[in-house]
Amino acid sequence: MFNSAEEIHQHIGQSMFDALPEQWDKAYCDIGLSRENTCGFMAGTYYTGGEEKFYSVDIIDGVLKYSQCDEAFYALYKMMKKDESDIPWNKARFELESDGSYDVKTKFDEDYIIYTGLDADAAEFDSLSRDFHLAIESWEGLPDDMPCPWKRGSYDKSIFLQGNSDDQQQTESEQAILSSYWQQAGEINETLELSFLNPYLADYPHWHGSTRDIVLVKPPEWENQIVATSGLSSPEAPFEIYLETNEPIQRFNSSWQMNLIQTIGGIIPNIDNFKERLIKHRFLTLQLDMDGAPEEWSVDHPDGNIGMFIGLDNAHINHDHLNFLPINIKLMRPDELLYCLDKAAQGREEIAELYKQQGQATLSCLDRTSVLQNN
Repeated sequence: MFNSAEEIHQHIGQSMFDALPEQWDKAYCDIGLSRENTCGFMAGTYYTGGEEKFYSVDIIDGVLKYSQCDEAFYALYKMMKKDESDIPWNKARFELESDGSYDVKTKFDEDYIIYTGLDADAAEFDSLSRDFHLAIESWEGLPDDMPCPWKRGSYDKSIFLQGNSDDQQQTESEQAILSSYWQQAGEINETLELSFLNPYLADYPHWHGSTRDIVLVKPPEWENQIVATSGLSSPEAPFEIYLETNEPIQRFNSSWQMNLIQTIGGIIPNIDNFKERLIKHRFLTLQLDMDGAPEEWSVDHPDGNIGMFIGLDNAHINHDHLNFLPINIKLMRPDELLYCLDKAAQGREEIAELYKQQGQATLSCLDRTSVLQNN
C-alpha cells in the first residue's frame, strides 16, 4: 500500500489535516505498538491559542471514517527494521504544524513493552491505577516520580515480536473473540475494542462484562450479519444487544451499524433494570442524539432524533443453544417512532405486529419503507 516513507508521511499528515478543525496551531498523532503488528493506542492532540484539545484521525466532522493511519505507521515500522529481531521503536509521534511542515519522532519505551506483555487478567495488571494506564499509554510515558511495579531491563523481546511467529500466543483481540457469547451464534469476523484508555471514550460508561467490544457476527446458514455488543451485561444475568443488517460493511469501525451499537452501548448501562423493564413491557423504544443522520431517518424531537425499537423476536436465533439473551434493536422510521410515543405500549405492540407483516422484522436497513406508509 505504501511504497516509501514519503507516501507514509503524506498519508498521515493529510489524515490529520482532514480530521482537525479549521483553527489550530500544532497537532500530534501518537501511536504505541503493543505487538509488532498490533496498535496498542493511537491518540491525537492539537493546540489552539495555547489550549490542548483532543481529536481523532478516524473522525471527520463527527462521522467515523477509517483513516488507515495505523497501517501507515505499521509500514513505517517495517521499513525501519534492520532484521527480524530488531525493534526500531514501539512509540511514534507525527508532529504537524499549521503551515504544513512536519516531523516524525520514534522511540523505544521499555516500560511500555513490559506493560503490554502483562496478562490483563493478572493481579499485577489489576493493581495498576487509571493514572498509571493513562501515563504509560502516552508519548511521554511514565513520569520519573511514578512508582513502577517492575524492574527495568526485564522486558521480553520475544513477546513483542511474537506477531511474526507461526505458533504465536493469542492476541488480546483473539482472546476477546473466543470469550464472546456470540461465538455460540456464528463466526466473529470483526472485533472493535472500546478501550477505557481512549481519551475520546473518557465519558463512556463501563460495561459489566469482562470485555467492552463491538463484534461483527456471521451466523451460519443465514444471509444477514449481526453487529453486537460483547461484554455489555454481567455474567450473572447476561444479555447483549444486536442489530441485524443485510447491507455489506466495508469499514466496520466507521459503519453506521457500528456507530448505532456504540451509541446504544453508552446508554443502556445507565438505564436501571433494563432487562427487567424489557421483560415486563415486552417492547421498548429508545431515542438517540446523533449528528449527521440522513434527514429521512431523523426526527425533530428534544429527546433524540433517531428512534430504535427494542425486543423483536428473531426466528433465526435459537435461544435454546445460547447461555445469554440476545436483544434485537431495530432502526425506526421517524413516523414509526412518533406513533409509538403517541400511543405508548399499545403503539409499540401495533408497530411490532406491522414489522412482522412487513417481513424480516428484526432487520435494519436504510432502504426499508415505513410500515405506516399504507396504514
